Amino acid sequence: RERVRQDADAGYIAVKLYAQLTPEQFRAGVEEARARHLQVYSHVPASMTLEQALDLHVDSIEHLDGYERSLGGEGQGLQSRWAAAPAGRMPALAARVTESGVWQVPTLIVNLAPARAFVDLNAADAAPEMRYAAQGLLDFWHSYPARLPPGTDFAARYRTTQEAHARRLDMLRALRAAHTPLLIGTDAPNPYVLFGFSIHEELGFFREAGFSNTEILRIATLDAARFLNQAGEFGVIREGARADLLLLGADPEQDLAVLRTPQGVMAVGHWFDRARLDALLGEAERAAAASRTA
Repeated sequence: RERVRQDADAGYIAVKLYAQLTPEQFRAGVEEARARHLQVYSHVPASMTLEQALDLHVDSIEHLDGYERSLGGEGQGLQSRWAAAPAGRMPALAARVTESGVWQVPTLIVNLAPARAFVDLNAADAAPEMRYAAQGLLDFWHSYPARLPPGTDFAARYRTTQEAHARRLDMLRALRAAHTPLLIGTDAPNPYVLFGFSIHEELGFFREAGFSNTEILRIATLDAARFLNQAGEFGVIREGARADLLLLGADPEQDLAVLRTPQGVMAVGHWFDRARLDALLGEAERAAAASRTA
């Protein structure tokens, strides 16, 4: 409760409750956040079920936490349980989630990207976007494999994660069919989830799960504003709204790939043309290179 009060006093609009909390701590966090008019974003603690978190009416649940247990997936680890999650139980669970009104942030990339990278770190580091990753970030990412049990078969681990990813896509399809309120996020900077780049792969996962480009764009703009109780303040183009805009060379409702190469960006009223964007990327690349030399 004291930590929630501290965050409220510091001006934050939300708290995030993590998986290590006891049910008593979790409930206390929700109660105190509500008393201070803060939103609550949450994991689902191992000591609680997804349904119990939904019943507390948190604002959002991240990473489809707790789903694999509610679906009855069995296995020794998170990815194994997801890989074994029966698709037949997903529609009923999706309906239960929708009934709660709690928003869901799947962040599918945060599970897939690390497992994929750990199979071959040299290849992962050679990806074009990694030229913007500073050495400190790479060191942080490289430390993760050492935390896994000695002798871990990273190729087998990635195969299991791919199977789990397929089940998560099935769950996302079920949530779409149930009209669950959804958000799009990545959980950067987890290993090989790079700011500004991984979001495009996440958008692609939503497309793979059956969402139209128009639905995806709405979730990432209008619905994000609705979730933050700022509808009309951003996510729309109108007089008086926040001046955050992308100028694109083609219609993103036809092809989301055009989002990767904006012709210009208006950020909080400041205009960045393509030349300025390229200059900023160049600065980021040089800074990352300098950090590696150091």
